[in-house]
Amino acid sequence: MRKLISVILSIAFIFALCGCSGETVPDNGTYTMQGDEEKSLATLTLNGSDFEFSYDPLSSYLPAGTYTVEGGFVTATTSDGQYTYVFEVIESTILRFVESRSSDVSVTDPDKTEEIYDGAVFSISD
Repeated sequence: MRKLISVILSIAFIFALCGCSGETVPDNGTYTMQGDEEKSLATLTLNGSDFEFSYDPLSSYLPAGTYTVEGGFVTATTSDGQYTYVFEVIESTILRFVESRSSDVSVTDPDKTEEIYDGAVFSISD
């Protein structure tokens, strides 16, 4: 019994050292929303723990701050703490916008800018 406990603790320790949580972590880079390419498309740039979320080119405010990855979701919070945007991690290069857990993302001119909707897919640009 003592040997079994020792083996289990050793395996748990190895997983802890490896960081083997099984959670998919998004790649650094710029993710572009899939949509009508004749309109301006939203982009999310992840770099280390920092983000920029550009979804309305006519707005003077550029949401930027830090993000965390937990439970299969990217949670991005602006530096001023006023806005939060949540994306589900589908793959390391594909994210899905979660409207119900995010701040408002209305655009100034929907005729020129693709509106972001719940479930909008963002994929990393090459």
